[in-house]
Amino acid sequence: MIEIGEVRRANQLGYKGNLLYMWCACEDCGKEKWTRLRQGKPIHRYCRACVRLHNYSTSNRLRGSKNNPYVLIRIKADAFFYPMVRKDGCILEHRLIMAKHLNRCLLPWEVVHHRNGEKKDNRLENLELLGGNNKHNKLLNKEIKRLQRRVYELERELALIK
Repeated sequence: MIEIGEVRRANQLGYKGNLLYMWCACEDCGKEKWTRLRQGKPIHRYCRACVRLHNYSTSNRLRGSKNNPYVLIRIKADAFFYPMVRKDGCILEHRLIMAKHLNRCLLPWEVVHHRNGEKKDNRLENLELLGGNNKHNKLLNKEIKRLQRRVYELERELALIK
């Protein structure tokens, strides 16, 4: 009978190589399996079924793309904020930060606005909760008008310099 924590070499288990393996139990379901060791610690904490079930990835933070610059977070299905996940199983990081700050799930129509416009800057002091898209659109329109005025002023200054 194999005991949890027992360590063996790969060639003793019928694997190629001479790496060390440990008999471990999955943290979610308790299923026992051989797991390779790295620096004396098991490299996998979950069995394959639990990894697929909970959509664990090597990093729970996913970077955005050019089309979607927001930072995404994957969370477990039993997490308090799981009702906020999108269809792909991710939460926008800025919404998760605001929800944790308020200690409640955000409602679908609530909008978290980045004050400085930088979508990857998810510091709490840079985030603002708005009641809906109408308020967010008004805020963005104000910002656009302010920037347009600034561009006009800078163009006038440039014309004077020339």
